[in-house]
Amino acid sequence: MSPQTMRLLDSFRLRMACRAILVLLVVAIGGANGLTDCPTAFFNFGDSTTDTGSLENVAPGDPGLPPYGMQFFGEPSKRYAHGRVIPDFFALAFKTPLLQPYIQAGAYDFRHGVNFAVSGSTASNDSTVTPLYLPIQLNQFIRFYKTTESVKRQKGKCSPLAKFLPSKKAFENALYTIKFGGNDLPLAFLHNGSNIASGMNVIINKVIPDAMTNHENAMETLYRYGARRFLLTGLDNVGCSPNFVSQYSTFPLDDRGCLLFPRESVASWNGALVQLVERMRAKLTGASIGLFNVSAGSEEIRSNLSKFGFNPNLSTQVCCGAPGGPVDNNYNSQIKCGHPGSSVCDNVGEHIYWDGPHLTEPYQRLLAIMLLEAKYTSSGVNYTSLCNLDYSKFGDDVTFDEVYGDTCEVTFTS
Repeated sequence: MSPQTMRLLDSFRLRMACRAILVLLVVAIGGANGLTDCPTAFFNFGDSTTDTGSLENVAPGDPGLPPYGMQFFGEPSKRYAHGRVIPDFFALAFKTPLLQPYIQAGAYDFRHGVNFAVSGSTASNDSTVTPLYLPIQLNQFIRFYKTTESVKRQKGKCSPLAKFLPSKKAFENALYTIKFGGNDLPLAFLHNGSNIASGMNVIINKVIPDAMTNHENAMETLYRYGARRFLLTGLDNVGCSPNFVSQYSTFPLDDRGCLLFPRESVASWNGALVQLVERMRAKLTGASIGLFNVSAGSEEIRSNLSKFGFNPNLSTQVCCGAPGGPVDNNYNSQIKCGHPGSSVCDNVGEHIYWDGPHLTEPYQRLLAIMLLEAKYTSSGVNYTSLCNLDYSKFGDDVTFDEVYGDTCEVTFTS
């Protein structure tokens, strides 16, 4: 971990201590919406940015190959990352087991929640990459909830399983996190090739309305099943991803090397999400609904790359990839990370992008801290202060074995 990031974490710890008195006051008066307890479980819905193994368990592929997972885990861990993703940092901060994917073989400990996120999924109804988009993930949650109820009602032979499932209180006290969009917009553009206007038309009139409808239905359904804490994440500028820049290599870029044309669609998505959250706050009585403005968080990081330990000269470069693509950014769609001909950079901590579409662990760590601090989050809960969270296991030098020892927290692929 860079000295700059260490200083940042130290600063967070100091602010955490200073806010202890404020937390006591909040608890004393009942807090916003009366939700003053810390979440004891987590249920996540999303795409590859938060997937902890679902797609790899269904269709083994790139995240089952080294060098994926080599940071922290020491071997491929079924994540599209060289190390941890945001749900992993949440687990480390709250000192809970890592969030297990819903789709996997074997029986695992789900007492602290389930991860329904699947790489390639959308919030709209585009199943180009995977049919497990948001409505299906929601159905999986319902099935899991009902299965849990059924198992706990039965005695005898089901008793050994019951102890590994969430309690009713865990469902009610959980934090429900939702993050989509990173596939919805790019897929709409790709379906329309170089006809950007046509892609925009589909996004504005079809993709975003469908996605917001599915978000709304998901939140209302989860609310009926006891959910009261929601944390949604907006969409960052998809036009900065090296793979997308390579796909549209002849289109204009801004001074940071990001495509210009996706900006309007990203703004429209985020604007619709703001309106949705405002409606849901009025409809879901007693619920806490936070919305993280990830664009603002990323802007802070990208405007101060050196401060956060990143190399400004590498801001558009892929760490794990291969040269030979249409853009000089080490992304080659024919030679992807983990495949013969690809290589890994020596200074991954100075990079923003890991394999093209996915961020490096240091960048995800910063976003996780912002989420936990409710920074750039409307009506968010500062869980760092409220729950006295511990970031001591966030460092680059921390390993899976050090934290979790000889446990079955992750099913590896090697």
